[in-house]
Amino acid sequence: MHSFNEIIEYAREHGSISVLKAGTKRFIFRNEKEILLSLSLEDPLPEIQPLHRISIRKATLEDVEELSKYWWRSKKQLYEWIKRGYPFFLAIEGDKIIGYTSISLELPERDPIFIEAINKAVGLRDDDVWGTGAFVHPAYRGRNIYPALGVEVMKYTRQAGYRRVLATLSSNNSSSRIANKKIGYKEIREITFFRILFFRRTRIRSLNHNDQYGSDYWNRVANRMNRPIFQSQIALYKKREYLDLISTWSPSPQGKSMLKTDLFEEAFGKDSLLDVLGTSYATTVGIDISQVVTEKARRRLPRYPLLVANVYSLPFKEESFDTIISTSTLDHFPFRDLPGVVNELWYVLKPGGCLILTLDSKHNLLHRLFDWIRRGTRDLHGEHSYTVQEIMNTLKEGRFQITNITSIYHIFYPINLFAKILHKAMGPRVERLIQSLIDICHKIGQLPTRYLTGGFIAVRAIKPRHL
Repeated sequence: MHSFNEIIEYAREHGSISVLKAGTKRFIFRNEKEILLSLSLEDPLPEIQPLHRISIRKATLEDVEELSKYWWRSKKQLYEWIKRGYPFFLAIEGDKIIGYTSISLELPERDPIFIEAINKAVGLRDDDVWGTGAFVHPAYRGRNIYPALGVEVMKYTRQAGYRRVLATLSSNNSSSRIANKKIGYKEIREITFFRILFFRRTRIRSLNHNDQYGSDYWNRVANRMNRPIFQSQIALYKKREYLDLISTWSPSPQGKSMLKTDLFEEAFGKDSLLDVLGTSYATTVGIDISQVVTEKARRRLPRYPLLVANVYSLPFKEESFDTIISTSTLDHFPFRDLPGVVNELWYVLKPGGCLILTLDSKHNLLHRLFDWIRRGTRDLHGEHSYTVQEIMNTLKEGRFQITNITSIYHIFYPINLFAKILHKAMGPRVERLIQSLIDICHKIGQLPTRYLTGGFIAVRAIKPRHL
């Protein structure tokens, strides 16, 4: 708890409105989600070069006056931290401070419910320290200055004998989440804090995305797959729709690198995309969370590097790909998880690169009805539907620029099921009938009502070259 004098000093430096807001959140009303981060100092730290000529050094008492312009707490606390030798590093251009990052050697002074939640989530240890603050001047952001600062402060903290750094940040702070990933932080928990006067509630959710629909689950699904998902003609129609869309939205693949985030099409059926796309791109990589799916896809497409990986934690360096094609992958995540996955895609996409994303459409009510039925019969696996606005908001918050949006695949589930049963019973004799149904559905998809009939929302988004 802060003393009265500390509150008065804070009010003088930051204004009475800031004190009122802090007091309201502390004692009256609070409803926010924070991501708990953890970084093991026993693991190797990355080497990060800032994209701007700066020097990095430890702060001294002479820096307090200038640094207090950016420091979010009182000048007195800043002075005490530097005096006591806390890890506090500065980014300097010439003789001007343009950024800082700091580590607290003690738990942050926050309400007990916060500390209790952290302890419950990870079990606090004596060799824990706390990442408490960071700032980079707006004119210098996006140039790897904070990650470079972060690595230096972590090196210093490790030499001092500490073994783990914990930190929290707002769940919608996309830029900070990306920057902290570069340093080596891992997102391990989402903590929701809710308070109205004396009623308080804290909810902790694991961010280990293997919990429910992880690799073991999808391995079991793949092992049970004894027939293709789509009737062969419908699979070819779906493949053609995707390839036409990709060729329009990513028209010059020569010499470029491409990542595809799901290999179910490549492992089963006739709607594979990599067999065609791989002949156009200089580098083609595919990933899937399931070892079984990946191995089946490798047997069908042995010439391409197909990896077992989770889209929530991609095993690639920053800015590795010119194009990312994500076909109905992110709709296996609930809406609350989309920002984290979008951050991963942003991280591995090159500036100016193109993301082509499809997700199940919430606008198609008949599609949602049959999804509900299939979920009850365990024929649908952890899928979620989204609206156009939900997808656009998530991508914009993730700093993507949306250039195109449409709806594709206008064949309702009952038609696919009917075609599979009919073709199995009557063979090639019904192929003309099935093709007629496909043609009708395709024409329906060209109407202004396409969002009401399409199975997937398709979005093209660009990572800006300059923020």
